Amino acid sequence: MDKSFLQIDPDRLDIEWLGQPLKLYEYSVLLAEAKLDLDNAKNTFDVLEAELELEIRSNPEKYSLVKETEKEITLVLRNQVPYQNAQRMLAKKKHAVDILWAAVNALDHRKKALESLVSLHGQQYFAAPRAKGAGREVMDKEAKRAVRTLGRRREQEED
Repeated sequence: MDKSFLQIDPDRLDIEWLGQPLKLYEYSVLLAEAKLDLDNAKNTFDVLEAELELEIRSNPEKYSLVKETEKEITLVLRNQVPYQNAQRMLAKKKHAVDILWAAVNALDHRKKALESLVSLHGQQYFAAPRAKGAGREVMDKEAKRAVRTLGRRREQEED
């Protein structure tokens, strides 16, 4: 699964906030659809299991059952290829639901991260440091000196 939907651009917090509900909605809908698929797979599995168990109980000699104990019937049932295939499909559907639960949970954490970033932004956490008074003048002079030095180097290189 592409995880780019979790990325946050701290320079565009307003846009990130506006997109958050839509992202959560989209993944919540995907999760609901995956849950429906899982429920359908469970129902299909239950029907298949009942049909196979009935078949085994109706024809014990076909499955080489000496005694018709619950344990033996369960063992024979679990060895049937359609039963194993349905079990694998059920596991895949459950995995898809788990992955989407993780995505929805991650979006909740993304929301909390956005809240924290907005709070830090409000506290001027991302602001550039500023000097006051004499310190400011020294910084301005150093910046001008650096620009002049760079200009002289370029002139010398051109000659």
